[in-house]
Amino acid sequence: MMWKKFGILGLVAGALLLRAARPALALDPPSSSKARSTAKPQGLYPRDERKQRALEQFMRHDRARSAVKAGEIRPLGEIRQRVSRQFPGRIVGVELYEQGGGRKSWIYDVRVLKQTGDVLSVKMDARTGNVLSVKGRR
Repeated sequence: MMWKKFGILGLVAGALLLRAARPALALDPPSSSKARSTAKPQGLYPRDERKQRALEQFMRHDRARSAVKAGEIRPLGEIRQRVSRQFPGRIVGVELYEQGGGRKSWIYDVRVLKQTGDVLSVKMDARTGNVLSVKGRR
């Protein structure tokens, strides 16, 4: 008798979960053949904004990993060691981004929390590991 209660409870919970679940990706086909040639393909990006940001972050991470493997940029571990040697404190954040212009270059922006409570922003060339600028009180 007790197993029947749990079985029914499990069915009800499963039905509620299925009802609440929404499709993760938009799989709507384009409405016309002309739309296919000029519009972005449908179904490639999630409609939910949080899921879009997660996908974009994953794509940036994947691009950064490929750049490390190709030798275009230094690995994050090496950058953290260089910053720790030159600027004592705790690293509280790291951002990697591509800087535009004629020739694209990668920049690491490393945030260091010093013992005094000041935060340094150390920008480094990701390809060479050289310090480009330091903002904040040293």
